Amino acid sequence: MLSNLLSRYGYLGDVLRLLPSADRKKLFSLGIVQFLISIFDLIGLLTIGIVTSLAMNIISLIPIPRSLNFIFTIPLIGSLPLEQLVVCLSLIGAILLILKTVASALIMRKITGFLSLREAKISSQYIVNVSNTSPKWQLDKSPQYISGVAIEGANSAITLSLGQLVNLIVEILSISLIFVGISTLDPTITIPSFIFFVTSGWLSVKFLSLRTREAGKEQFLLSISSNELVKNIVVGSRDLYLSNKRGVSTSHFADQRIRNYRAVRTRAMVSLIPKYVSEVTMIVGGVLIAGFQFMIKDAKEAITGLVVFIALSSRLLPAFLRIQVDVLQIKGSSEAAKNFLEEFNLAGKQAIERGDSITQTLAADEITRPMNPRISLRDVTARHSEKSDFSITGITLNVEPGEFLAIAGPSGSGKTTLVDLMLGIITPDSGVVEISDVLPEEAVKLWPNDIRYVPQDVQLIPGSILQNIMWPDLETSLTDDALWELFDVVELSDWLRSLENKWDSQINSLGTNLSGGQKQRIGIARALYSSPRVLILDESTSALDSTTEQEIVENILMKMKSLTRIVIAHRISTIRDADRIIYMQNGRIAAQGDFALVSAEIKNFGLESEINYQNQVGE
Repeated sequence: MLSNLLSRYGYLGDVLRLLPSADRKKLFSLGIVQFLISIFDLIGLLTIGIVTSLAMNIISLIPIPRSLNFIFTIPLIGSLPLEQLVVCLSLIGAILLILKTVASALIMRKITGFLSLREAKISSQYIVNVSNTSPKWQLDKSPQYISGVAIEGANSAITLSLGQLVNLIVEILSISLIFVGISTLDPTITIPSFIFFVTSGWLSVKFLSLRTREAGKEQFLLSISSNELVKNIVVGSRDLYLSNKRGVSTSHFADQRIRNYRAVRTRAMVSLIPKYVSEVTMIVGGVLIAGFQFMIKDAKEAITGLVVFIALSSRLLPAFLRIQVDVLQIKGSSEAAKNFLEEFNLAGKQAIERGDSITQTLAADEITRPMNPRISLRDVTARHSEKSDFSITGITLNVEPGEFLAIAGPSGSGKTTLVDLMLGIITPDSGVVEISDVLPEEAVKLWPNDIRYVPQDVQLIPGSILQNIMWPDLETSLTDDALWELFDVVELSDWLRSLENKWDSQINSLGTNLSGGQKQRIGIARALYSSPRVLILDESTSALDSTTEQEIVENILMKMKSLTRIVIAHRISTIRDADRIIYMQNGRIAAQGDFALVSAEIKNFGLESEINYQNQVGE
């Protein structure tokens, strides 16, 4: 039994351990205060029982129980006439019950706010861990999935699961305290009530737990997949339009939303059912307890017991209702919480391993010396990914400072894998990769502005053109004249001057109000903004017309001799004048040298490159 509970709910302890020690102590302290407040409930209910006994004495001259004689010794009120004493005790009981309700609400507000803030911090830590993993590891997961884990997963783990756990423990302890205290007054009321409430609550949770757990899991996964599908519909709008398949995608989305609606409806109904069960429990319990009291007591004592039961139920039934909702909420959030824990720990482990692979203590001269934009690969072997059978093997290569190096070859030959090795995105299975005589990861830490990479598909952010160029800094350090010079280099000046707001013009995150060539030029400008020493272009001019591309080639690849330039390109015009061309084939360097030498060694090299480029454009 215990091992089964630990296997099901042991993750809650792991969630709790995500909080720092000081936060756990504060949460524990708030729980203690919440529990102590339940003493108000106990005293208030005892006061109602006492008032009932005194009132029965006034009405029917039923002797006051000897155990209540201490009432008459209480200072200030003990000497009052019996009628005034009843009124005074009634007011005290009502005030205590109200105080308990108000204080409990304030403490729960404090606990919820405390956990929400910790959720935000832990969610942020997850994103920090993700950002400190290798870019390759990040790219294996969709942005929508990482976002779902960071937001919904963290909420399920911290605010929902942990918050409900604290409330559950406090409610159970409070109910136990009240039952023990009331039992001193009349155990014939409390014991049957306790058995009845616990049994009905357990049956309700038992019946609903499986449904709420499955619904919670489905709701979490569907929210992520729906976001992914929306992005696919927007990004792939052209393909959907041309294939006349928009109805298929929207039908998939509608199906997911209907399934999500059913999951949400199930969770909503599951949270409401305990309320209806408690109402029935109140009525049925009252009838049963009344019958039991009339069986074992005379009518007047039975009425007193029934009054106590009603007062007890008015306080305990909401508590039992909260316990049922807490249990169901924990069960409903369990899968998302477990998923968050798994992803949080995995990202943390990956970040630590990546950090451990980087030299932590660099010599003082390493930290201050300027970067030497030289890249070296010595007998490197690596796979593109763990799930891929493709690998590059035995690569030895030196890229000298200021060299214009072109990487060519058919699709799937290992060009991008080679660049990922140079950048440290992929860790080699064997061999050594260095930039400026240190590992790529170290180089990035030592010289964060000196290495830049421009992909074929430039990722934009919602904001102005200038903000997209400065990303991720968003605070420019260049003068207006320097910015215009940069825009001249990437052939953006004429276009920007034609815009009403110039570089403050707004673009959306998908860049649908820009052409492909404009996006690529913004990406190149972003890379050049920090005046790097190493620039890698991965098909970064594929969307440009031949004239604009040639101008950028002249401005960057041919003139910036102090810049180490590495270019992956299929279009021959881009790489014809490179200092050196490397031709990749089946994960190996099949030929290298200038254009004439590679053309001589690789049959139809120029023609093959143009065909590959045309096929790519056609796709």
